[in-house]
Amino acid sequence: MRRAPGFVSASLHRSTDGTKVTMYAQWRSIEHYQAMRQDAGPLPFLQEALTIAKFEPGIYEVVRTLAPAGEPN
Repeated sequence: MRRAPGFVSASLHRSTDGTKVTMYAQWRSIEHYQAMRQDAGPLPFLQEALTIAKFEPGIYEVVRTLAPAGEPN
């Protein structure tokens, strides 16, 4: 995924009780994300993840980004 065109970043989050994992990934566009999903390259990694997790994708748009007071957004 990191080498896919349009990839911006991804953060993996684990719940403190160890029962859930969430990945927050950012793409330059929905088209870049969809192209990655069609690419066979990341498929082995996605299949491996599905052995321990279920995939429930959601597509969101950034509405607002907050920074600490005194820092630019």
